Amino acid sequence: GTRLPHRDVVAATAEHDARIVCISVALLSHLEATCELVEDLRAKLGDRIRIIVGGNAFRFDEAAWHDLGADGLGRDLGEACELARRLAVA
Repeated sequence: GTRLPHRDVVAATAEHDARIVCISVALLSHLEATCELVEDLRAKLGDRIRIIVGGNAFRFDEAAWHDLGADGLGRDLGEACELARRLAVA
């Protein structure tokens, strides 16, 4: 959730050697915090981590995922899963 410290997300991602992180953003007001989380993930894990975003916040601006520094947008669960499959082999 929005109150989960970014350092904990980054630490868990590194600890489990995750290759892909998916972030759901419900509210436009959470985009700034999402941008900070993406920056924190990139700072610690570099380009080896792939980041997919989705959620209601992107219905208003589908291009916002790019501005956040994510690797893609999943408009729904199926699209996010397909994108994850493609990114996993890239």
